[in-house]
Amino acid sequence: MKAHLYVKSDVIPKFHKPRSLPFAYQQVVETNLNRLVHEGVLT
Repeated sequence: MKAHLYVKSDVIPKFHKPRSLPFAYQQVVETNLNRLVHEGVLT
């Protein structure tokens, strides 16, 4: 699957810092991300 984003030429990009993940969720999220990479859903 491919996605295309169409952006207006006069738009100014903005930078936002990533939100921090609570420590209690870090292991669960890492496990699920590794599973998705192993299944080929994420690369």
